[in-house]
Order: sequence, then structure tokens, then C-alpha cells
Amino acid sequence: MALLSAIPPSSATTLFAQENLPALSRNLQDFSKSMTAEALSDRLPVSGLPGSVASLLASTASGMQRAGNTSDALNQQFLPSVEGMLPSLPLAFADGAVSGTVSPGSTLLRYHDKKVLGSISLGSGYLKQENSRAGVTGRAELAVLPLDNIAIGSTLTLTDTIRKDLVLNTVWQLPDTGIRMKATGGLLRGNQTFTFPSGPANIELEQFSYVVSTQYIIPKTDAASALHSVGLSVWGARATQLSHADGPRFFEVESATDYAIYSDPLSLSEGRLFGASADAQIALQSNIVTKGSIGYEQLRYPFADGSSETSRSAYYNLSMLCETHAGITIGAGYKSGAGENRIDLSAQTGNWQLSMYQNSGQHGVADNRGAMLTFQLMLSGRTKPQGPLASRMQPLQSNDSMTLLAAATTRPSQLPQSFLAKVDATAISQVLTVNKAGLAPGVSINLEGDIFITVGTGAPTITGITRNGAPGDPTLFGTMGTQVVLHGSKFPEAATGGDTYIISVTDGTSTLYNVTITTE
Repeated sequence: MALLSAIPPSSATTLFAQENLPALSRNLQDFSKSMTAEALSDRLPVSGLPGSVASLLASTASGMQRAGNTSDALNQQFLPSVEGMLPSLPLAFADGAVSGTVSPGSTLLRYHDKKVLGSISLGSGYLKQENSRAGVTGRAELAVLPLDNIAIGSTLTLTDTIRKDLVLNTVWQLPDTGIRMKATGGLLRGNQTFTFPSGPANIELEQFSYVVSTQYIIPKTDAASALHSVGLSVWGARATQLSHADGPRFFEVESATDYAIYSDPLSLSEGRLFGASADAQIALQSNIVTKGSIGYEQLRYPFADGSSETSRSAYYNLSMLCETHAGITIGAGYKSGAGENRIDLSAQTGNWQLSMYQNSGQHGVADNRGAMLTFQLMLSGRTKPQGPLASRMQPLQSNDSMTLLAAATTRPSQLPQSFLAKVDATAISQVLTVNKAGLAPGVSINLEGDIFITVGTGAPTITGITRNGAPGDPTLFGTMGTQVVLHGSKFPEAATGGDTYIISVTDGTSTLYNVTITTE
């Protein structure tokens, strides 16, 4: 058995043990039972041996026979089971954080709290968008460290059926260089109410955004180093309209001589945002830390007629965190750019945080405001580092799991909180013009683009239709009760220079009217 245990475990060794040990045990039993004194004397020339040797062999044979009679008990006591002879395999995952052994008889896994593997946050609050109702909001955050110098995190915020906000972060720190890079992708999707010329409409949108930043961590020379880090950031965003509600809609604009009928497709101009900034984090005191960015931002709106509108603005963002003697951390921030002017306030104690914001949209971006109460839990159970705020927030040039995890669950302030979209008035087109001569006051239009006009008195009768002097299409017109109906959505594209329709109508008193309609 000592020889077997010294053999390195392999698949061949395991297979041999499983197939041959039972047979070997049976052969030993049969051999011991056959070694009686008579059998031994038959096989060996005992008579020719000296008396002392013959006596020794006979005694040995008798002992082997007695051993054979109790072989089962001896086998159980001295022969190990097959499972016991197979090797145990060690396991290790997550850089040794999870380890254990696997064997045929049992499996054991253990968790070692060597480092923080992740964090999760849950929150609830509300969101109020311009022209929209307020909605209850929930938020979840998760961050993990797949490697010592890489953190991956995600934040998901849901507001009833109004919108969904997903942010994915990847933070990578080059070991012992002080360089940290962060890439963020965001998807904002939901509904917002816009006021169109034809009236308000609830539109579904989505907005993709990104931020790429690099940060140089200043070497930590003492516990209260003032300048923590400097860096650069670039970002962008683009909105996309996903629905047109009940468009196109038709509406009329009345002048002294005409009724102008317009078609409103409920189209938005989808904004494109680009920005760049220089960033820094500075500790003013041991309990006060500030973050600041200054740069440039551009917001461009393309329109349906081929034109565009571009707004350029200086970008600046300043935030401050202050830890009071009571252990409460108070935060305040202000951001201004081409799309948003935003104010943030927060208060945190232990694992709880209360935050709120007010956003004033710029250059067509809608306003919104919200509040959130969040609870954060470290998944490993490891307590947060102690010490003053400046020391806890200062990143290290070496691998720093706590600040990496914090960065992986932080929504970059450069990501817009509002949809970058506004009403595109150039998408509205004039369908036709109805001359008011001979018409009773008032025109009504339904959602299908049917235009109802009153001609004379009583029930009207259409007696003739011309288009540019030639016979016109009678399916474009009809009557209903005491009104003439123009099917505005069915009018063909006008010829160069426009079309003129003349409808001859007699009213209930047989008076003849000529209604003139022009299209462009």
C-alpha cells in the first residue's frame, strides 16, 4: 500500500485500482484457505527438510488457514476501499477567493474573504419630466472585480412605464502606473410628452450615450494629499424617435380669406451631443473633497428640410462632498452645458443615501427633476475602510478594489439625464387651402384628415369637380348630412406650381356655390 500511495495519481492508476483490487482480494482469500498443512506438504518436500524447518512451515500454514477463515473481517480492517484510494482534486476560483476539494466521496467548497468581490444597491424614488406625470422610480446597482485591476459595474433605473436608464461601466487600472481608464455606455429609453402644433403627443424614444475617460492618480505622499487625480474625458449621445403616436394629424389655421389645412407627422429632431473636458479631484481638507471639470459641449439638431441648428457652449461641472462630525456626508453639485443645467444634492450615512436633482433643459431639451433613497450592501461582507473622507476617496496607484468598485457603479455626470429631442416644425406640410367665399363659418377636421365644411343651407349636392380645368377625381370629395367632406389625406401630390380644384355644389335651396381648393 505504501508503494501504491507513492505513485502519482493518474487516470491509468485510477482505472487499474477500480478494475483489479476486488479480484486481488479474492485471490488472497483463496490462497490463504488452500495453504493447509497437508497441501503444503504435498507441494514441498517437507519430509526431506530438517525438523525445525518442517515445524515452522506447518505452523505457518495453520496460521494462514485461520487467517483465511476471518478474511472478511481482516479485509474490512486493513484493505482500504476503492474510493479511499482515489485522489482528491484541489479547486480554486476567483483568484483563490473560492477554493475547495473534489473527491469520489465528498465535495467541499470554501469562501475566503480576501478582497471585496462586489456591491449591490437598491433604491426607490420618483421622476417628474416636463409635460409628463411623476413616476415611482427604482434603482439597482451591481459591481464585480473579475480581476484585481478591472471592475465591471452596471446601474439600472426604472421609472414606472415612463423610462428605463441602463449604464454599463468598465474600469481598468494599469498596475503601478497610476493610470486608470473608464469606458461607459448608456441606454436611456422611455416616453415623453411633446407639444406639437396639432396638440400634445406622447412619444417613445431611446438614446445611446458614451463616455471615455482616462485618469492619472497622483502618488499618495501622505494621508491628506491635496491633489488626488487629473484626467481627460470625451463623451457623446444621440436620441432616436421610436414612435409617432397617432400621427400624422391634421389641423387648420384660419386667415381672413382662407382655411389652411396642415399635416403634422409628429416628428422630432433627434439631437446629437459631443463634449470634451479636463478633470481633477482635489481634497480641500481632510473632510472635504471636490471634483471639477471644464471643457466644451456641442448640441446639434438636424431637421426634416435638410437644415440644422447647432448650439455650442462652455462645459463646467463642479461637485463637493463634506463629511460632518456626525458621520453624515453631504454632497452638492452643479453642471452646465449645451443641453442641461443641473443641480444635485445628496446626504449619506452608513449604507443609506438620499439624493435629489433639478435639471433645466437648454436649447429645446425638456426639464426634469427627481429624488432617490438608496441602500448599498457590500457582497463580501467586508467593512468599508476607515479614516477621513479625503483618505477614503483618494485612489491608489496600486490595485485599489474599493475605489474601482465605486467608479464602476458611478453614473458619469457627462451622460445626459434628458432626451435630446425637440419638435421638428419643418416636418409639418400644408395639405390644401380652402377659400372661405360662400362658406359658413367654421371648419372641422378628424384624425383621418377628413375636412368638413358647410356650404349654404340644407343638404348639399356635388354637381361637378375640376382639377386645373380638367375633370377631377370624385373620390376625393363627398357629402355627409349638411356638409361637404374633403378627404384631405387622399389628395395626390400637386403638380409644379400647385393644383386648383373647383367643386360645384348646390345647397338645400338649389343655390349654386363654387368652392375653390388649392394644393401645393
